[in-house]
Amino acid sequence: MNWTLIDQKYLFQRSPWLTIREDKLMAEDGYIKESYYVFEYPDWVNTIALTHDEQFVLVQQYRHGLGKTSFELCAGICDPDDLHPLTSAKRELKEETGFTGGEWSYWMSSCANPGTHTNMVHCYLAKGVVQTDAPELEPSEYLTVHVLDQTEVYDLLVNDKIVQSLHAAALWKYFALK
Repeated sequence: MNWTLIDQKYLFQRSPWLTIREDKLMAEDGYIKESYYVFEYPDWVNTIALTHDEQFVLVQQYRHGLGKTSFELCAGICDPDDLHPLTSAKRELKEETGFTGGEWSYWMSSCANPGTHTNMVHCYLAKGVVQTDAPELEPSEYLTVHVLDQTEVYDLLVNDKIVQSLHAAALWKYFALK
């Protein structure tokens, strides 16, 4: 069934991080949905980064939404100045971990919630990365870099220690295709 946008108003705008709008929609059968809330985000990126000896480069950081610290892939937003999500992924990996280089390939794209989010998450696989610099963290970033073997990362997944679903999905795909 197709929906027609009747009206749209912005409720909150905090560019580039978050914009919330309220849409009024009409279904083909005439049903009116008065308030449908949509979260506008820029596209996001994450990277499965592997060293030459196939160890994973992960970060661990506090996430206030859940009120806990968890392991994650290196991730971030696509800046408007970045020409391609791959540019964003490489920048984020270097800034957050100091790792660079390697052979990069597209891994997958997904959406956190296609019912309410406008953005996609683009994941890349980077094989053979090396630490060339210290991390260049923003003042609000408090994270630690961890280099873990495949068994350790698999155990984190199995034991729900990687709770960011977009990161877990990319890693589960990696292990399924390995």
